[in-house]
Amino acid sequence: MASERALGCGACWRGLGLSLMLLGAVPAWASQTDYTCADGQVLRVRSTPREATVQLLPAEGGKPSGPGVRLERVRQTGAALFFAPGKKASLQLDRSTALWQTGDAPPLNCQLKLKEFRGGTPTAR
Repeated sequence: MASERALGCGACWRGLGLSLMLLGAVPAWASQTDYTCADGQVLRVRSTPREATVQLLPAEGGKPSGPGVRLERVRQTGAALFFAPGKKASLQLDRSTALWQTGDAPPLNCQLKLKEFRGGTPTAR
C-alpha cells in the first residue's frame, strides 16, 4: 500500500502513456537483434515473451523478401534464447552468437536454410 501511494496516479498514467508511445514499429517489451551474414545479408531476430520473427534481409539495407518466419513459444533462459516453432525447427542464440555483433567472430553463413543454430554454428536439418 505504501509503495502504491508513493507512486501516485500521475506516475501510473505517465507510464501508460510512455508505453503507448513506444508501441510503434517494435513494442517496448520486444527485442531486435541483427546478425551479419558472410555474404552481406542480415539475419534479423525480433522477439517478445511469446513469439519471435526471423527475417533474412538483403545486403546494403534492401527490403526483406518476405514477412519472415514466425516462431511460436519463445522461452528465455539466461543468456540464451530458444525459439521452438512446433516440430519443424528450433533456433538457439547464445553468448557466442552475440560476438558477431562486435566483429569478434566470423559472420553467419546465412546461405544455409534457417533450420537450427546451436552455439552460433548454423546447421541444416
